[in-house]
Amino acid sequence: MRAKGPQALVALALAVSVVAAGAGQTVADRADARVRHAQALARQAAQRRAAAREFLVDRTAGVQASLRERARGVLDRDPVEFLASVDPADPAFLARQRVLFASLRQLRFASWSYALAAVPPYPPLPAERARYHRDVYDPLLTLRYALAGFDVRPVARSAIYTFVRRGKRWLIASDSDWIGKVGFDLVADPWDVGPIAVAHGTSSLVIGSPSDAAALPQLAAVADAAVARVVQVWPTGWSRRVVVVVSRDPQLLAALLAGSLRTERSIAAVAVPQYDVPQSLAEQTGQVPQRVGARIVINPAGFLVSDPFTFPLLVHETTHVATEAVTGAWAPRWLVEGFAEWVAFPTLDRGLSVEFVRSVQRNGPPQALPADSSWNTDDIAPQYDESWLACRYIAEQFGVDRLLALYRRLGPVASQTAAFGDVDSALPEVLGVTPDVFVAGWRSYVSGVVAQFP
Repeated sequence: MRAKGPQALVALALAVSVVAAGAGQTVADRADARVRHAQALARQAAQRRAAAREFLVDRTAGVQASLRERARGVLDRDPVEFLASVDPADPAFLARQRVLFASLRQLRFASWSYALAAVPPYPPLPAERARYHRDVYDPLLTLRYALAGFDVRPVARSAIYTFVRRGKRWLIASDSDWIGKVGFDLVADPWDVGPIAVAHGTSSLVIGSPSDAAALPQLAAVADAAVARVVQVWPTGWSRRVVVVVSRDPQLLAALLAGSLRTERSIAAVAVPQYDVPQSLAEQTGQVPQRVGARIVINPAGFLVSDPFTFPLLVHETTHVATEAVTGAWAPRWLVEGFAEWVAFPTLDRGLSVEFVRSVQRNGPPQALPADSSWNTDDIAPQYDESWLACRYIAEQFGVDRLLALYRRLGPVASQTAAFGDVDSALPEVLGVTPDVFVAGWRSYVSGVVAQFP
């Protein structure tokens, strides 16, 4: 084979360099394409994030606008404003909202407002997606309201409304989708369960169901008299007004009594504290709820307005309302309940339970005042007897002023540790006797009272 000349070698080198340059150009182009593609993906992701942020901002603004509209409707007593926040797609829900507004319109509110809770919203229920066929939003809300002339500070309630998007608006499609599906109550007031009837006294507001409407004015008159009685003993530190709730609805009664040791089967009436933060929100955020008042809850199944016992019963519960501001979570139950019984029955016209009388006649008086743990039962008649007699003994032996002073000294106890030490120190400080001397005197007093019974 003949050797290649210089011209051929140069040509070959040029060809190789052209091929190499073309390959390099292809690699660079591909790298550039990958960079451009990544940049495009990043822009798309940024756009999606921005759109998502814009959606969340618009959703929050839309929900807040509907809630403000609803609140204005309540305060202005304007059905058009109130119902403007309601999705009209469900005629049945719209009709229920009209009933709700008619109930709220019977009351006067000093304030009514909603706030989105600072916790994540609930994921839409499968049934909601199937039912509404559109964007659904289920935030936890805090409703705060104050009944004009009765609530010194707003009380707080939890609510979960189902919002759906209609164009640029977010409207309320349901207020009940989550009832029974979360670990806290979403029913807290009489208007939450249906139509209401209202009676106004001079110092009382009575809210009940239409089936009890005829009895409510009489109950308001009795509540007014109860307030007057309590004012004689405890004149300051409270509004001198009471809100009485009468309900036959088992769901509402169970919700109202959730913080009580009693059940709906075992009570005729009970004073239920009200708070400035819903318990459900406090558990998630670590907030500490503060008491802002109380409601007297009456169970009509165990209550007759015409019964002579009605007046002292309401005096007892009104006493709890009056002293609520100075009654801590660990105040001795014998003092809290005994004092309320003494205000209701300052003389011996109360009577005693048969089981308590028989027990004292057989076994002698109790060895000690009733412990707080002894109240955790439905059968607490003997504990009431013992506590009432303890407060009667203090009033008769040491004077009414000393009884009031002892309540103000021990009522604010806020911890279990302080409770034990405070009782032992308060008796000598306020009454001038040691706990042993006090219990011995009370036991003798109990024996003397029971001796009057056959």
